[in-house]
Amino acid sequence: MQKPALLVRGLEVVEFGMWKDRRFEPGIQKEAYIFKVPCITLRENTEWVETVEDGWNLLVGAESEKIVGMANDFEPEGEQRDVFGSGDASGRIVKIISGLR
Repeated sequence: MQKPALLVRGLEVVEFGMWKDRRFEPGIQKEAYIFKVPCITLRENTEWVETVEDGWNLLVGAESEKIVGMANDFEPEGEQRDVFGSGDASGRIVKIISGLR
């Protein structure tokens, strides 16, 4: 498994992969989950509880020791569920609309 590539502080991306990104991205935790990128979030809570419940997003708060430790050791366990869908919604919509003719 790859090491966590994403650190999120509030709504600000601190690190993504090998390059720094200082953009504001409200949905970056969800995007990381969808792209199967482990995420460490520097907050005490999140709107994307599914990513935490599935073990792919770790909330570490602002404790520097915990942040460093988890950045080095965090690896998601198990496979992800399709909690945000399986990516086939547009095809299913077309099929439904086509059947209305």
